[in-house]
Amino acid sequence: MWMETISRTIIATALHAAMITAFTPCASSAQEVVQFSGKVYAADVRGSEPLPYAQVAVPRIRQATYTNELGFFSLAVRAGDTLQLSFLGFKTQWVAVPSAGKGASVYEEFFLQRDTFELEPATVYAIPSREHFRPEFLAMEVKDDARAVAEKNLSPEVLAWIEPGVPADPGAALGLYFRQEATNAVYRGQFKPTEIFNPLAWIKFIEALKRGDFKKKKSKPPETDSGPRPADRSGNSAW
Repeated sequence: MWMETISRTIIATALHAAMITAFTPCASSAQEVVQFSGKVYAADVRGSEPLPYAQVAVPRIRQATYTNELGFFSLAVRAGDTLQLSFLGFKTQWVAVPSAGKGASVYEEFFLQRDTFELEPATVYAIPSREHFRPEFLAMEVKDDARAVAEKNLSPEVLAWIEPGVPADPGAALGLYFRQEATNAVYRGQFKPTEIFNPLAWIKFIEALKRGDFKKKKSKPPETDSGPRPADRSGNSAW
């Protein structure tokens, strides 16, 4: 009896906890969601050179979007989130999403600063004359590391090894499909011919039986050098 009472108590407690969880609003639903839109420009050309396909990322949720051809973007984020604006050749910019009320829309324009890359110094020397160019050019060593690697990767052994895991080429797959459809169209409404009903195949099979092509051939034992071979008529040994 007491076991039944304990079981009923546990079930009632579990149902009560499930109801509280179901009807209690989540903390995330109470957070403010903002429709954040904007345009991304290059800082040195204000309003005249938008940056298309710039990345606008939300690191907190690991999601991102890209600007269109006019540098425009729009996404729904939470107030207080941080956006990461990046574009190749420009410095990354971090933007905090302001609080504008639940369901509000925010529009801003952003101007990314160009990033400067410093290259290693190089000295350029002029060739003294045209006569010096030919021997210098012929004496120049050209490394073929890339060519050797390409030839190695395209070797028949490597291609045969990676072939099982490489998907079919779209053009080859399409050509195979068209050939199969053409064959099906030829024999549509009738049975496709098989070799078992082909009289020419039967004739070739019977001829092969008569020739003994299917008989198991006995292998000849290898010749051994058991002694001197008999001499020919000229007196010279067959060796």
